Amino acid sequence: MFRLKSKSTLVISILIILILLISIISYTKFKNAGSISLKHISSIEIIINPQSTGKIVYTKDKNLKEIEEFYNAFKEAKPADNSLGTTHSHIVIINLTNGDKITVLGGTQGFQTVLMNGKQFNIKGDKLWNYFKQLNK
Repeated sequence: MFRLKSKSTLVISILIILILLISIISYTKFKNAGSISLKHISSIEIIINPQSTGKIVYTKDKNLKEIEEFYNAFKEAKPADNSLGTTHSHIVIINLTNGDKITVLGGTQGFQTVLMNGKQFNIKGDKLWNYFKQLNK
């Protein structure tokens, strides 16, 4: 009986540690994206429909308000379950002043997929979801 209790306690402890590690890793991935400052963004490109050839490009010197709107929504988003999928109807590419890019795929599903530094992860936030829904209009 004592061995069964100690084994159960050990299994539960290991599960809790694994869940905490997964949460920390997910948060750390997004924290790197969320730590981008507005001053590091040179422009954003919005591709409404990936099959189309058109896109909107906002530059900091001409469209600061539009960049701030997306940046604020992006910054507020939190990590989301990566098993949600990745099929989205819109793409926003954040061009950084150092030449790096962060790609945010979004649509009306309520979550977004971020591609950054060779990594892919999902995030979600009400403002960001509304931003992508607004692109459908």
